[in-house]
Amino acid sequence: MEHSIERAVVITGSGSGIGAATARRLAGPGVGILVHAKDNASGVDAVQRELAAKGSVTAGLCEDLAEPGAADRIIARTMSAFGRIDALIHVAGYPVRGGFGADKASAAECFDAIPLAFYRLVTGAMASLTKAGDGRVVAVGTITPMSFAMIIRSTLSPVPRRRHSKSWCGPWPSSSRRRAPR
Repeated sequence: MEHSIERAVVITGSGSGIGAATARRLAGPGVGILVHAKDNASGVDAVQRELAAKGSVTAGLCEDLAEPGAADRIIARTMSAFGRIDALIHVAGYPVRGGFGADKASAAECFDAIPLAFYRLVTGAMASLTKAGDGRVVAVGTITPMSFAMIIRSTLSPVPRRRHSKSWCGPWPSSSRRRAPR
């Protein structure tokens, strides 16, 4: 780690699309971003160059999240590059082709790459997220990861919840501006 990193962010699926847009939004001096894609190395490289131009320190990695061990390698690469993880944003994923009538192997691979990978990433990053004190976990995409969040809720409970004067994208509502209960 040659640069001073104030925040380190893992963004899966950030070699293109919504993940890349999220990375661009968070990029800036003091922010380390791990750019990830399943197999889009040229996309990872291009996004890394864009983020570096905005002052971010980057690391890149291609991993198939459906494969056992991929989440561990992503977390290890982030820790090696930045020494910490302050936020985990899981954008990677894709729909099961053919919908509910699709073959079971395609559905299983999709499940492995989205909600199961999300679980593996969160549990792998938990120690660093907890140490950060205000660690963030975000799942973007289909309803599958969101419904799976109920299963991992007990895993996330050790992360302390604190109010902050501002977030990365804008101010948090202060306690004086909270609405009264109805």
